[in-house]
Amino acid sequence: MGGGEIDVPKVEPEELFKQRLERLERAIMLKEPDRVPIWAFCCFLPVKYLGTTYAKIAYDYEEFKKGTIKFASDFDFDTITAVPGIIGTTVLGLALIEEHPDIAPPVIRMTGPIHDILQDRYTKWPGRELSENTYPQFVGGRFMEADEYDKLADDPLTFINETLIPRVYRSLEKPSSARAYGTLIKLGTELAKLSKVTRELVMELKNKLGYPIFPRALTEVVLDIVGDFMRHPTYTIMDLYRVPDKVRNACDSLAPLATKLGIIGGQTASKLKELYGVNIVLVFIPLHLNEFLSPKLYGEFYWPYLKKLIEDIINAGFTPWIFFEGDHTPHLETLRELPKGKIIAMFERVDWKKVADIVKGHQCIMGGLPGSLLISGTPKKVEEHVKNLLELMKPGGGFILAPAEASSLDFKPENLRAAIEAVKKYGTY
Repeated sequence: MGGGEIDVPKVEPEELFKQRLERLERAIMLKEPDRVPIWAFCCFLPVKYLGTTYAKIAYDYEEFKKGTIKFASDFDFDTITAVPGIIGTTVLGLALIEEHPDIAPPVIRMTGPIHDILQDRYTKWPGRELSENTYPQFVGGRFMEADEYDKLADDPLTFINETLIPRVYRSLEKPSSARAYGTLIKLGTELAKLSKVTRELVMELKNKLGYPIFPRALTEVVLDIVGDFMRHPTYTIMDLYRVPDKVRNACDSLAPLATKLGIIGGQTASKLKELYGVNIVLVFIPLHLNEFLSPKLYGEFYWPYLKKLIEDIINAGFTPWIFFEGDHTPHLETLRELPKGKIIAMFERVDWKKVADIVKGHQCIMGGLPGSLLISGTPKKVEEHVKNLLELMKPGGGFILAPAEASSLDFKPENLRAAIEAVKKYGTY
């Protein structure tokens, strides 16, 4: 394994599962576990380490399953998040959420085969628009004009179904065509296949390797939905200055749908709790425009909607898992407004001293392993980084170490091993 293998404790999977689950649950509840948990958050999989390609992982669910098992076997994490796709079909979930709430949550995950079926304009994939060894990309685009905000605000479902979806998905350009009907049938078949493989993977991770996996749903804050899937981030930010009232009205109309998508997704995921052997259900909320907004704009157009979304998900009995992408340092104070100990706050890039001063002890904090360090650092530098970070974040509990950048997929195995060993050395209570 070129230094990548790590000695997993010789403990039966059932006992490992109990130890890891308690470790994670206590950290999420702001209590001190036996040591700081390690969450392998890698979105896709480390194809270079596994000796495969992004195209194989993206288009072959069995290859993805096999790679996940190998990665989880070679390193001693406490849990792992790896999915064979990226966010790319949120608008389809929104379109279905009122009349077909049972099938809306699963459709928001874009995989390679689903990209081929829908022929979407949002994403590019290895072996298709990209070379076989290129990470899948969400490119978005401008699929709505500024003068259409009123239509979106007046009737968001009609606008999404009749105007947006035909513009975005080539296979659904003519909604009443045989091609569109066939596309929807193929999509349903593919989603069933993906669900089956996902469940098999979770059970193998649990029963053979002792990994607890929390069922999860997904939704997004409304300004990100507008920016990512309708107007493009650049034009959306310009609209905040040019037509602020129209943006606000559209967000007001879309917000209940985004909340419903998260809550119904959580209810669907809850059905897996007993099978997975856990009590926590996560609703993942990745943030995108947060880094690009001034505190004033963030406070006016972003935080009120995000706060309400989080509170509604908490009140529904689920744990919001929020990925604060980019540098969220300017907006940390707002997290003090949320109920204590009710979310997982995952940071990509942030001033960790300010996180410790402002957020620590109020919410569970996750992240801390920069991809650049895992890629170009040395084991000694990794150990030193983890040691310093744990000195800051470990006291009192409520911290989970995790890579928080997709770029960490090309990590050096010896660096990841050094991070795990450093947690075991400096992260015990």
